[in-house]
Parts: sequence; structure tokens; C-alpha cells
Amino acid sequence: MPKVVKESKRKAAATVYEAPHAAAPAAVVEDEQPEAGPSTVARTLPPIAGLEDEPSKPLTGEKKKKSKARTSGVIYVSRVPPGMTPHKVRHLMARWGEVGKVYAQSRDAATGYNPDHANKEKKKQRHQSANFSEAWVEFLDKNVAKTVANMLNAQVIGGKKGDRWRDDVWTMKYLSGFKWEMLGEQVAYERNVHQSRLRTEITKAKAEQGAYLQNVELARVLKKREEKAAVVAAADPEAKGAAPAKKDGADKGKRSYKQRAVADRAHGLEAKGMDSVLGSIFG
Repeated sequence: MPKVVKESKRKAAATVYEAPHAAAPAAVVEDEQPEAGPSTVARTLPPIAGLEDEPSKPLTGEKKKKSKARTSGVIYVSRVPPGMTPHKVRHLMARWGEVGKVYAQSRDAATGYNPDHANKEKKKQRHQSANFSEAWVEFLDKNVAKTVANMLNAQVIGGKKGDRWRDDVWTMKYLSGFKWEMLGEQVAYERNVHQSRLRTEITKAKAEQGAYLQNVELARVLKKREEKAAVVAAADPEAKGAAPAKKDGADKGKRSYKQRAVADRAHGLEAKGMDSVLGSIFG
């Protein structure tokens, strides 16, 4: 029994001594364990709620509509009640849907229309800053914009009993295919047209003013000539019997001169020759 133990100890020592010289792959392969794959991880870790792989479901019609980006729509308000501000317009329109941008055109602007311009000096409005003629309202959903335009057009604004614009009427229209970026281009175009018309009117007024001043100067010169001719006629007594100058439009700028009678040279020479002949004969 002791001999067997000693031999086993010697073999173990020999194995320990020869281990550094042994082939490394053999030791690695002997102690190697299989890699943890998805099945192993699934066995070791508990399942997490919401992360399980589920088959994708096809989108329905409603989800497809929601997934698509909404297209905005623009409403044109042709008349803004006096004193109503863009903030108030936004507040009234926000009851029916999500409002993006609001632009109101001032009556006194270059492209604005002010029907009360003649009576502006007689009666000034209480709120000069809130004096708008028209407005554009952008809804984030064009379907909502169409519905609001058809529903509120030619309808009373309404509201509480003490509201200022309770009895005013909306006049609006949905602009099909109109984008908010086009509004800036339209305003700039109208401003340029207004400026060109204004320049044309100024040029025409200057031309009319120049022609008027030229006629005034011509009338002054003609009047001065007539006064001078009247003074000369009063100083010369022979010119009293002269016929007065015609004051027609054709002869208005012409001068009148006193002329002597033209002598007939042919008859004058013959008469002078006969007198000399008779004088020589009869002495």
C-alpha cells in the first residue's frame, strides 16, 4: 500500500514538472467551455418586459395618415373689423384648430386699402395701431383650414353680450395651393407695383406742373408786350387812329408796326420826266 502511494506521488510530481513543456492547446481545449450564445443568454437572464421580439404588424389607414407630415393651409380674411388686432384674430381662430402664423395688413401701408381716408382727418379712430384691412391665417392642417373657411364665411363672429365684435361678420376664403412663403412674395410684389405706380404719378404730375408754369410764363411775357405797346401808342398821337390789334388766339403773340404807304416808282418817274420836258418847251 505505501509503495502504491509513493508511485502515485511520483507520477503527480512528474506531471507537474512536465506541465510547462506540455502543449498549450491541449490544456486549453481540456478546460474550454462553450461560448454563451443567444440561447444561453436567454436561459441565464430573465425576460424584460417590452423587449421581446414581436412580428411587425402592417400599418392601417389611420396610422398611415398620422405617420405622414401634416400639410398647412392658409385662409384669407378679406375684412378685419375695426380695432381688431392680429392677436385677437389668432385667439378667435384657435377655437377651431391649431394656428401657425397670422399676418394682418395695415390700412395705411403701401399696399393697404383705406376707404375712410377722406374722413380720416374729420374723425380719428380710437386705436390707430389696430387699424387693419385684411389678414392671412395659417392652420397647421389644411383640412381644418378648409372646414373653418366654409363654416365661418359670411357668419357672425358672435361671443358674449359685451364683446365688441359680436355682431361683425367674417368674410374669408380658403386659398387652395397657397403656401405661407408665397405671402411674402405677394406682399413684396404689391409693394413694388405700388411704388412703380407712385413714381408714374409723380412723373406725370411734374410734367403737368412744368407745362402749367411754362404757360404762366408765356402769358406774363405776352401781357408785358401788350402793356408796352399800349404805352407806345399813347405816346405817339399818329398811332391813335390805328386799328386796335386783334386779340385772337392766332395773333396773340404778333406785334403790330406802323408802316408808310409804298410809292409807285414806275408812275412817279414817268410823271417827273413829263414835267421836265414841258418845262423846257414852254420855258
